[in-house]
Amino acid sequence: MEFPIKSKLIINIDDPILADNIYRILIPEVKTTKSSKISIVKNNDNNVILYIEAKTIPGLRAILNSYLRWINSCLDVFSLKEKCLQNK
Repeated sequence: MEFPIKSKLIINIDDPILADNIYRILIPEVKTTKSSKISIVKNNDNNVILYIEAKTIPGLRAILNSYLRWINSCLDVFSLKEKCLQNK
């Protein structure tokens, strides 16, 4: 008998605009992920919540790593944008 492995990832971002942008960026990824069940919620100004269900622990780890990398990349891009705007 196989049981799904579930995870809830809560990402708290200080800036509500940045949180909204990250939420919007991740929506297409959530819709196209086929190997696991994933849903995303933005429950208040600062929290983006990912609910993930996978068949195996390695599968869950892989999907968590992917989403954390995408979130980190988003934060890096927005940080670079801020630095560029400050230099003008």
